[in-house]
Formats: sequence, structure tokens, C-alpha cells
Amino acid sequence: MTGIKQLQNKISGLEARVKSLEDQLASRTNPNTAFMDQLYTKARELVIRHQKATPFATRR
Repeated sequence: MTGIKQLQNKISGLEARVKSLEDQLASRTNPNTAFMDQLYTKARELVIRHQKATPFATRR
């Protein structure tokens, strides 16, 4: 019986961890991340427009 209870505790702990990770992924609207994405997009457009980088360098 104690083995089953231990497994249930581990499962509930893992479910809580998965839930928190899913919540983090769902809330990707972090202002810093959004700002960095905008900067990256603008920089990438400039580099492509002026042909200063290889296609490999423009991937993210």
C-alpha cells in the first residue's frame, strides 16, 4: 500500500510540474521577450536588406 501512495505522490508532483511548465509556455507575453523579438526582427530585416549576412546567420 505504501508503494501505491508513494507513486501517487510522485505522479501528483510531476503533474504539478507539468502544469507550471505549461503555464510558463502559455504566458510567453513577457514584455522583455516581446521587445527582444521585435529587435531581432528589425535587425534581421536590415541585415537581409543590405545583404551583410549569410542565410545561416539570419536563422533563429
